[in-house]
Amino acid sequence: MSFIKSMQIYIKGKLHPQSYISSELVTLLFVHGIFLLGVGLSNTFINIFLWKENQSLKIVIMYNLLQFATTPLFFMLAGWLAKKVTLTATLRIGIICYSILFIVLLLLQSEASKYVWLLGILMGISCGFYYMSYNVLGYDFSSDQNRDFVMGIQGLVVSFATMVAPFAAGVIIQYLSGNKGYITVFSLSLILFIIAAVLSFRIPNKRIDKHYYLKSILFMPFRKKNWALVMAGESLRGFREGVMAFLTNILLYAIVNSEMVLGSYTLIVSGIQLFSFYVIAGRMKPYTRKGYMMVGAIALALVSSVFMLKINVVTLFIYGIISSFFITFINNPTASIIYWVIHKTPNSAKRRIEGIAVREVYLNLGRVAGVSLLLLISENIQVIPVIIFILGLSQLLMWYLFNKVQMEQSLVE
Repeated sequence: MSFIKSMQIYIKGKLHPQSYISSELVTLLFVHGIFLLGVGLSNTFINIFLWKENQSLKIVIMYNLLQFATTPLFFMLAGWLAKKVTLTATLRIGIICYSILFIVLLLLQSEASKYVWLLGILMGISCGFYYMSYNVLGYDFSSDQNRDFVMGIQGLVVSFATMVAPFAAGVIIQYLSGNKGYITVFSLSLILFIIAAVLSFRIPNKRIDKHYYLKSILFMPFRKKNWALVMAGESLRGFREGVMAFLTNILLYAIVNSEMVLGSYTLIVSGIQLFSFYVIAGRMKPYTRKGYMMVGAIALALVSSVFMLKINVVTLFIYGIISSFFITFINNPTASIIYWVIHKTPNSAKRRIEGIAVREVYLNLGRVAGVSLLLLISENIQVIPVIIFILGLSQLLMWYLFNKVQMEQSLVE
């Protein structure tokens, strides 16, 4: 634990002296970082692996659509199970499910595209169990006073992993012939998941109320204005995110046909995002959240128009660099505001798991809507720039909804 303590002292003393970050949270982020390295090695290239088999965007869309449709179902199931066991137990179930997914990929290899339904559902199960536990633990190990800072530190961990891992995977795949590179990358991911699962035993558990209040929280947006605003806004955030999580990578690979270039692209945009998280980690405060969100929404709307000129390597890099910098201006404050709304719900300590599960339901409703829209025009490449522009414009409405949330006076001054 000396390493964890050293990290805690460094983060507290060097990056943001006024904030407190607990040793429990540092442990959680350390495990999450290893997990993300495993995901980062393979996740980008699962979509490419599926696309290469028959060069059909529809296959990739179906994989992501199934993932987004099943994630909230297993998110809610994981919440129920966490009430019966522990959050770290469901975290490990999620990691195990990710491991099973990559074992299946290793077994299927070139036949993977024929079982896209199985892969999509397995990814939905994995995301549901892992991120339910991770998000609740992150909520437990932070408070509204330091949550913006914690989100920034979490973003640094995410960006570093997504910067290093895909680039390394691209190098491996590029220099190993045939499917050997993919098999090697998927195998390395499996090893990292095993390490993360073992280290997760170091994460302490918080007390959990055994009753599952899902129904009362699921319909909270129909009874409370703040809940309605943030969940509608979160759906709009997912509307864009679900599509852009994979579309730019597929478009770039279709143009350059090189895993190395795709890995380099991911390295650059993740490096920009890493810098963005560092910039806002010590600057964002509760009363500046909505201002940052407005800037981010405007930037995403504007840069989404770049594909109206042409879809090529230059426009893809322009979009990736600008959007990766400003997306943190949206993701961090939206999460902080939603956690604040959950915290202000009566008996929130007993119903925090349900609140975070419901957030995932509305987020994935938006993702499913966005990906379904893309599915309708998946074979018409000429319409894709218009779809991307519409997705970008939707973030202005997302900001408008979050901006209407009634915050306490102490948080807006």
